[in-house]
Amino acid sequence: MIKRSKLYLLLAALAAVPFVPAPWPGETQAAYAERLPGSVGYLNDDSSPTGGSLGNFGYSSSAAFDYNGRSVGIDFQTARSFNELRLIDDDRTNRINRSSDLAVYTSNDNVTYAPLTGWSFHKSGNSVVLRDFSASARYVKVHANFSDAGNASVWLKQANLQNLLEALDTQPEPGTLSGTVGYVNDDRNPAAGAVGNWGQSVSAALDYAYRSVGIDLGAPVSFNTVELKEASGPSRIEKSDLSLYVSDDNTTFAKVTDFDFLKLNNRIILYNFSATARYVKVHNHFDDTSFTFSNPNLQQMLAVANRPAGRWTAGGGGVWAYKKAISVSNGGAQLQEDRAVYVTKTSLGASALQAAGKLGYDYADLRFADASGRELAFEMDDGGFFVRIPSLAAGASGTIWLYYGNPSASFTGGGQEALQVEYGNKTLEDHTTTPFKDNVKPVLLANGSLMMVANRVQSTTSGIYAKYSSDGGRTWTTPVEIANLNNAGRDEPAGMFVDPDNGDVLLFFYSYYGYTTTDCLNACRNDLYMTRSTDNGQTFTTPLADRHGHARLRRRHLSGQV
Repeated sequence: MIKRSKLYLLLAALAAVPFVPAPWPGETQAAYAERLPGSVGYLNDDSSPTGGSLGNFGYSSSAAFDYNGRSVGIDFQTARSFNELRLIDDDRTNRINRSSDLAVYTSNDNVTYAPLTGWSFHKSGNSVVLRDFSASARYVKVHANFSDAGNASVWLKQANLQNLLEALDTQPEPGTLSGTVGYVNDDRNPAAGAVGNWGQSVSAALDYAYRSVGIDLGAPVSFNTVELKEASGPSRIEKSDLSLYVSDDNTTFAKVTDFDFLKLNNRIILYNFSATARYVKVHNHFDDTSFTFSNPNLQQMLAVANRPAGRWTAGGGGVWAYKKAISVSNGGAQLQEDRAVYVTKTSLGASALQAAGKLGYDYADLRFADASGRELAFEMDDGGFFVRIPSLAAGASGTIWLYYGNPSASFTGGGQEALQVEYGNKTLEDHTTTPFKDNVKPVLLANGSLMMVANRVQSTTSGIYAKYSSDGGRTWTTPVEIANLNNAGRDEPAGMFVDPDNGDVLLFFYSYYGYTTTDCLNACRNDLYMTRSTDNGQTFTTPLADRHGHARLRRRHLSGQV
């Protein structure tokens, strides 16, 4: 089920009293230590990037990137290792949308440049991020593959060139656990499907024919984060397409019923849960083979971590140096659950924090959490942030926390769970296969089982068949006949209902004639019937119909009288 909302809670006192940074004890001014130091420069009309020398280092006025073949680069003053580059726009509108729009080069003398290949392209929020590479050089140059002047309204630009390009040396997420990855195909019952194929380094897809991917941690261990990584993204996978299971014996798995979902280009992060187990399994609910999420090395597809308190998702191995409290209140008369409060950038003093070097210009290091330490999903627009509040009682007030000051962090304000809240999982399976085929009608019986009826198409006089599931639809019994008029008509289910008062199952069906004739005005006819079951759909009464073909039904009024 999906719930969409932009219901605003009251953000206490923000309109009248601007926020002032309120750091926790131990705050330092070196919040951006992980951002590699260096001076940004540029070169116009860089028609031969392997030989074009950068200049204008330290230029601090306004500059655009995608303009007349321009290159922008950094001089680190000495050779440094780095594995991520970020181009930061002053808004969320630019024309750099694919890897072919860019080229990257490195040099140790600013004279001869070598192409840097193998990086992945990601665009989120105000940033264009290049990662999944490893390099060491004194100079790095990013070239815009646009020979025209473009349009000022869609330039990637900054008021200060020094804020347009960053290089980082990000580290693994803290608490990452070692393990061996495996998988199991056609895992139709994830609670009992043992993972195998351990340690294979083959190319593998996740969203493929009920496949599950798992990791063996070697011994039971606590963890709170699962990360899935594909070669490129984003994929078609959303929260309701995945289930998370844990086990200590790889035989019986328990479902983790509550987690949050974050999709970041080629990564999917499951978080806001706590579990202890040896085996972790991620099950996908797609039944088709048209996969979109794959990794050339299965061992790199799945990772598990136990992030320490205060380390939020997609932190790049860095720490958050600052936090401040935000007071929120519910001025309504009803409990509000999974609704968004709007926090403006102005109320947070974002511009001042950025000027002080405490907050990234792309807002990638921004995170929100509640008083219990639960990370809160948010979506950023030009003016501020929609932050999802799990629960706030009528007339109540509460506190959420803003964290910032981690330049290694990736932008997470894409809003998958800020404004779109999903509960449960979905599994699609085709039940319209011969001979159990036409006009399928499913119901949930009073005893908790599922029942499904359909027409059997082997002959024109075939009746109505039913099958049952006692495990939530994972497995079904062999279809059995429950109604057959044995006449010249074709019996088809029209509807099936369960009486909420007594659990009786009412099946409505019709028998129709002349469906293959060209003289339908004379030959075609539909007769409506009804039959009832008082034993959870196991047996049914003789079908009833009057001489006019209308089912003999009694009407129950709201008063309870018949």
